[in-house]
Amino acid sequence: MEYLKGIIYVIIYLVIPFLVGTAYTKQKSAPSRTIAGYIIYTIITGIIGVVVQMFKLNWNIYYWFVIILDILLIGSSIYFIRKKEIDLFEGSFKTFIKRYWFLIFVAMIAITMVTFQNAQLWSNNESDDSYYLNKIATLPYETDSFNINVRTGLHATSPMFGMRIFNTFELESSVYCYLFKMIPTLFARCFLSFNHYFILVCTLYTFAEKIFEKAGKSVNKNTLQYIGVVLVMYCFDTNVLATHGILELRDGWMIHTGMFFGSLVVKTCGFIWLLLPLLNEKRSYLMKAIQFGLILFALVNKSTTVLPIAAVVLMSYGLKELYVKDKKHFMCALFIIMLIGVIVKNDGARFLPKFESEGGTWDYFADNMASIVIVPFICSIIWLTYKYRNIKFIKDLSMMFLGFFVLCGLDPFNNIFELVSNYSFVVGRTNASLTMLIVAYGSTLLGFEYANRKHSVVRLRPVLFAFIAVILSCTSIYAKEGSLHNIKREMRTFYHNRYFVTTEVKELGEALNVMNKEKGEIIAFVPERLPTSMDTRIVVGKHRNYLLDMQVAGAVRQFAPNIISLVPYWRFGGTDDPRFEKYNGKAEKAYVKFFWNPTEDTYKAFSKEIKKWPVNTIITFKPACNPYIERMGYKCYKKIDGVYKDFYIYYKSN
Repeated sequence: MEYLKGIIYVIIYLVIPFLVGTAYTKQKSAPSRTIAGYIIYTIITGIIGVVVQMFKLNWNIYYWFVIILDILLIGSSIYFIRKKEIDLFEGSFKTFIKRYWFLIFVAMIAITMVTFQNAQLWSNNESDDSYYLNKIATLPYETDSFNINVRTGLHATSPMFGMRIFNTFELESSVYCYLFKMIPTLFARCFLSFNHYFILVCTLYTFAEKIFEKAGKSVNKNTLQYIGVVLVMYCFDTNVLATHGILELRDGWMIHTGMFFGSLVVKTCGFIWLLLPLLNEKRSYLMKAIQFGLILFALVNKSTTVLPIAAVVLMSYGLKELYVKDKKHFMCALFIIMLIGVIVKNDGARFLPKFESEGGTWDYFADNMASIVIVPFICSIIWLTYKYRNIKFIKDLSMMFLGFFVLCGLDPFNNIFELVSNYSFVVGRTNASLTMLIVAYGSTLLGFEYANRKHSVVRLRPVLFAFIAVILSCTSIYAKEGSLHNIKREMRTFYHNRYFVTTEVKELGEALNVMNKEKGEIIAFVPERLPTSMDTRIVVGKHRNYLLDMQVAGAVRQFAPNIISLVPYWRFGGTDDPRFEKYNGKAEKAYVKFFWNPTEDTYKAFSKEIKKWPVNTIITFKPACNPYIERMGYKCYKKIDGVYKDFYIYYKSN
């Protein structure tokens, strides 16, 4: 039933931008119409979302706005489509499916690959989901939705003006999660991720379509969809590649288990969305600026990590225009950028107090550009740009790619980009975005070169590309798991934890939610993370070795939105609740020592600290802890029997 609700959600959610793009834009193909409609939809919901978050209005205002907006957009789009007699399915529904089936096929493959990432899912996406997924799950249920520390549930007044008020993707997603009453982990990690995979593959299609169109080369419309195989390339397990020194993409795991993040729309689509309007020669600079600004706003609604991408795209476009029109001005601009870069490198913290200089940017960038995976795509770009140097669009696009290379990789030019990034991890993610873009551009140019050549396998293309996509995905899974035995184990593991979270954590959260309704406010100490009997060790990068455990404290609020889970406080602190004004984490540390090693000494230390705070619920997983907990006056409310861990819920009325 939960999966059925998710499928209905996906259909409704993707139909809306498709209809809007068809009715209100001049885009021709279904993918480009979908992308245009998606951007329009994001802008509209984003404007109201920013207002709601800025003035901290009631969440229900936004909820009903989105519901009414969806109804109006569907109704008005159908009206205009019928009035204008627009051919919605480009001839017939059979033709429509024939042209675009592969886009859905690869998106489904991508989601299937996620089911082999149980360790990452159980780690709550390395704590990131303690914010993003918690916010999606809890916003509809909080009485003061925008003044809550979503990780702990404690009240925390947020500033009226801040960068996060522009990020509305969690707010929008919370509407649909609540509307369909879906399990939050399944909603986000499966169905919302599928939407983003589909938006990405439509973006790749639109990118390829524009290149073919501007280059004046016709192509069989049934063929263009096979650019979607790039999505499966993106989804190849990056930990495997990094471990063998082949390719390292910063936070590469996100494209598997964190695809529902708004930042992943930015990471995978941002460059292309911002590039295309600037290369439209039919538009004036003013219209380009307006379109660029609107798309930028839509992307900021997803994540502010788009800002360095926007800066690089704008600078590269400006340099390209100056090079074409006045090389003296081009040299002056290049010198100014270099000078600013030197100043920024020497004193970046003056401009942004949290600025982190990424000293290893060049090494990271150069290593990836020299990768055996990336070099063929770079060579393809260079070769085909030279071959088609008389085609202005390809020439201009390749010049901008050269600008990206200089502005992202070469010191001191890249210091401006680093400054706008503010944090070193954002620098790494932007360079990862550029690496992925090189794969997309190189693949498209190769497709441009060979699309219209007569091949004996033309009729076999559907089977051939489907086979390639399946083989790539299977190779990735096998490379990650190492054996068929491990693959079977991973499949069994997901089957028993099919809601993209461990069953124990889900049942614990649901029990705490019921308890909250029965007994009122729940302030709980919950284990932060626990080892499992499943081998969850993975290698990330060339020198880092992680043992990803089952995260609990940061995940239970996804199922119990009104409880307070204190343990994440020490890492994600912040509250103006007077009861916890002097809370310093000592009780949490004593709790951790006690539940790992329940002795008389650790019990006394924990008992002394916990009496200072209004904690009425304690979760244990070791039976040896339970007699000590009962000595403090707590009674066992419920036991959660799990495959990997048993949980004991203890409660005491304050």
